[in-house]
Amino acid sequence: MISGSALAGITLNDRYEALTRVHTSAGATVYQGRDLQTGRLVAIKAISQHELGRYHDAVLRFRREIALLARIRHPNIIEIYDRGETPYGIVYFVTEWLDGRPLLDELDQAGQLPLTRIQSIFAPLCDAVDALHQASLIHRDLKPGNVFLSLTEDGRERVTLLDFGIAKPASGWTGDNFEISGESLTVGTPEYMSPEQCGEQALTAASDIYSLGVLLYRMLAGRPPFVGPAQYVMARHIAAAPPPIRLRRPHLPEVIVSVVSRAMAKSPPERFPSAGDLRAAFDAAAAEVGQDILYQRPQAPETDEAGDWHRTKMAAVEPEARSAEASRKAAL
Repeated sequence: MISGSALAGITLNDRYEALTRVHTSAGATVYQGRDLQTGRLVAIKAISQHELGRYHDAVLRFRREIALLARIRHPNIIEIYDRGETPYGIVYFVTEWLDGRPLLDELDQAGQLPLTRIQSIFAPLCDAVDALHQASLIHRDLKPGNVFLSLTEDGRERVTLLDFGIAKPASGWTGDNFEISGESLTVGTPEYMSPEQCGEQALTAASDIYSLGVLLYRMLAGRPPFVGPAQYVMARHIAAAPPPIRLRRPHLPEVIVSVVSRAMAKSPPERFPSAGDLRAAFDAAAAEVGQDILYQRPQAPETDEAGDWHRTKMAAVEPEARSAEASRKAAL
């Protein structure tokens, strides 16, 4: 039996050669591959249902990811080329291969970004999320690690939304029912989860709007509003106001701050009605400012916004236990 994590050198269905393993997560492995018919590089994502079991949650989510991606076509969403299943139990799908890096890498290096740079990333990202919502899909894991920056053949930057592993249909979906029995509602990356996502409530597109607001906060402030152990971070998303963004970017105009605040409203109806509306509001605010507000060192001492700012007595959050943002997921 061939393992889904040991496909390098194997050709799937006489067409897609798996070259190099790139990443493994949630039971699935991503490879750089080659389409032997066209010669182009591709990405191959594969999972073994023989190893995990046909009805294992990871396999069911993988099949759901394939089906949802096949329904979406947008220039800022990863494009699926093909899908299949081998006689030895490997389920896979093939997408375009992107040369570049995730937004997370740029943020780790640069911290805060200038407004013009944020606009160049945030506008197409909002367009991608808007297309998802119009197709009655919720992404549920919007974060810098799932936003990919690459160059097109003519040298223009392309922003691409990746990883639909925990995406799911919303109200209005007309396709197959992809509900997974016993699947936790609390799934995602804690730093970017909405209050309702943290609280195991039913989700609407407004949950993704909140996550976009956290992403915007991160690009402006240089870090997410809340950091720390997963349970702690989720509790803050549910009950605490985000630390004022001006603690880290003191000269940021109020018109920009208000966009972030509305996107991150605790109550879903108080957020922007759509990702398109959020994009329009941020574009208008940036145009009103008319110039980049570059990073300036905060006037107040550096603090852990998730702890010191709120003066909370919650169970010990020791510095060595605090993780930087990572691609970990909370599945409680």
